[in-house]
Amino acid sequence: MAKTAKNILVIVGGYNLSCYLRDVKISHDVEMKDNTALCTTGAKTFLPGLRDVKLSAEGFWDADDFPDTGQNIDELFTAALGDSVPTYWMVGKEEFAVGGPVDILENVESKYEVSEKVGDLIMATVDGVANASESVYSQLRGQWLINSSINEATDLVFDLGSASLKGIVTQTAITNNDDNCQVAFAHSTLPSGPWIVLGDSEVSANTSERQVFTGMVARYLQIAVKPLANFNTVVSAVAKIS
Repeated sequence: MAKTAKNILVIVGGYNLSCYLRDVKISHDVEMKDNTALCTTGAKTFLPGLRDVKLSAEGFWDADDFPDTGQNIDELFTAALGDSVPTYWMVGKEEFAVGGPVDILENVESKYEVSEKVGDLIMATVDGVANASESVYSQLRGQWLINSSINEATDLVFDLGSASLKGIVTQTAITNNDDNCQVAFAHSTLPSGPWIVLGDSEVSANTSERQVFTGMVARYLQIAVKPLANFNTVVSAVAKIS
């Protein structure tokens, strides 16, 4: 299965690359094992094996220009090529809508190719694979929680639809800020609380951080954001562990 996405929100690490990428494709394949027995007289039979998740992205950008950051896109993808430490991608269709679908991938970059130059821009492609590991949840389908500029302590409540018996994974990126940002998660069986803290972390400028909360998580999730400077653009998503 392959999905090609347009008009989307794409967060790579701690950077919003939606206006630099023109196409993103996420493909899912399952290895099929031929277990046809000698006595079979009809069609072959197969058993599903391991899952293979690949990501491919294409875009145009100025190799020397990446506004509001200390790093340009060319350096970002060049540094990630072949790095055993994966880069977190959040890819959501139809830009951003609270509760809208988003793919959260732990991507290991396998290819970065600059193919041509158009004016002052270069055309480049990025390929990668999601390392399959149950412990790190490399590929998840989740929902958007927040994408907004926040200049004061803010608490938001999200309805997961139902409790998650195995837990949740959250992915939070600070894509534009003056300093670090405190992000905390809590859960409750009621939309107004009382709230039980799951955990918190301090997310740095232009970084993306994952938190895994295993065990039963109640239906309502609270995300509490506290900027440590003037403002932060916070993007966050959540996925249930199945």
